[in-house]
Amino acid sequence: MTRMQFRALESIGFDIHRDRKQNRELIDRKWDEKFNELLQYREKFGNTDVAIRKGFEAYKPLASWAGLQRRKYKAKQQGTRAGRSPAITEEEIKRLASVGFSFSLQDDFDTRFKHLVEFKKEFGHTKVPVFYTGYRNLGRWAKRMRDGIRCDEPYVDEVMKARLLGIDFDIAARHVFGHKPKKKTEEEEAHDAAVEVAEMGEVEE
Repeated sequence: MTRMQFRALESIGFDIHRDRKQNRELIDRKWDEKFNELLQYREKFGNTDVAIRKGFEAYKPLASWAGLQRRKYKAKQQGTRAGRSPAITEEEIKRLASVGFSFSLQDDFDTRFKHLVEFKKEFGHTKVPVFYTGYRNLGRWAKRMRDGIRCDEPYVDEVMKARLLGIDFDIAARHVFGHKPKKKTEEEEAHDAAVEVAEMGEVEE
């Protein structure tokens, strides 16, 4: 708004300061409402990593709000603005941090990816069992990534997918240590026996 426009509004009795205060109060009230929804989400799911994903359509508005908070935080760190919306305040950052809110899901992926690489060095494969609790419960994260790639979920973008598959990430991971191999059917056993007999015949010839 130019100085001339500001003076024009003042000349007709428009109190721009009161309007700004009321607008700020409305924004704060809406923020508090979403923050309380975030607390309810944490109570139900045990985390605050709300994001747009399949099966969580009911939480799409909350996920959009959470995504905006992450963008605002990133913009604040870079000294910029996230669009035309008000910048995130220090008080809002403290409140979000106090409930374990992740300001960067991508950074969390980087950490988890490093854990997966370490797991592969240790065990020689990427078939992380879902119940594996090492590396801060890596098993649960690995299962989520496998499901995301197989089902083409939006929370696994192309960069994540390329990085995972680049280290031969096993998206099936059926035969992992601690799991019993799936029992073969009679037809599969008969087929394997037939193949074995045929291979023996080729060797004798």
